[in-house]
Amino acid sequence: MRLTSESIVAKLPTLTQVADVHATFDLVVEQLETAHACMRCMDGCSQCCHQLPQVPLCDWQVVLDYMHTHWTREQRCALVARTQRQARKGGVWAQLASIRTGGQTLEDLWQRLTDVQTHAQPACPLLRDGRCTVYPARPSTCRAYGRTQFSNGEPFWCGIIERQVDDALAAGSAAPSAPRLEPFMLRARQLSTPDQAAVAPIPLLILKHALPDGDLAPQALPFDDDDYLHFPIDLEAIQRVNFQGTRTASR
Repeated sequence: MRLTSESIVAKLPTLTQVADVHATFDLVVEQLETAHACMRCMDGCSQCCHQLPQVPLCDWQVVLDYMHTHWTREQRCALVARTQRQARKGGVWAQLASIRTGGQTLEDLWQRLTDVQTHAQPACPLLRDGRCTVYPARPSTCRAYGRTQFSNGEPFWCGIIERQVDDALAAGSAAPSAPRLEPFMLRARQLSTPDQAAVAPIPLLILKHALPDGDLAPQALPFDDDDYLHFPIDLEAIQRVNFQGTRTASR
């Protein structure tokens, strides 16, 4: 029997691992793509990997587990070295690394991040040869980006998906119903520790977890006020979302 998005969301409280929450979200997205081919990402597309998604520390722990299980130490050290070199060159990553959270309001920090994001951005350090090197363990933000995120109650899609949907609607296809990421984010946050209640861009997470020997720390480290740019997770805002059902995009 095919599970509906609502029935899958209803099973979230039974999940006990963040990685299982990610896999369950993938199932919902797979159903979306099966029902609406226009919602499939193009093979080989890495456009969203040139953004600066905010990644929860609980998701970053899944990425760390993957890299310490499937990567060699040399590969992890190479990732750290590439990221540090890019940050030293100036530009976006250097600007990000110079921002400290202490003594600033959330509004100020968001404005500074917005200012940085207006400039051309290098690709995510986890992207190599156009492919994500941690794809099976990629963060929830990356899984949802451009297709299953909402802004001010409206679907927030990447330009490529928007054009594909427009073409499908013009050809007489039904409007797709986009599942919401928030209930999965909430369950992942419920499974994480109190000191993982923060999100930060991937380059800063790599810089923060770089060890003196050049490797990556195996455990996600909590942020403090004088640390790299990061933001608290607003659980109350997530909980205010109506999880049951999906929002049908209309155009």
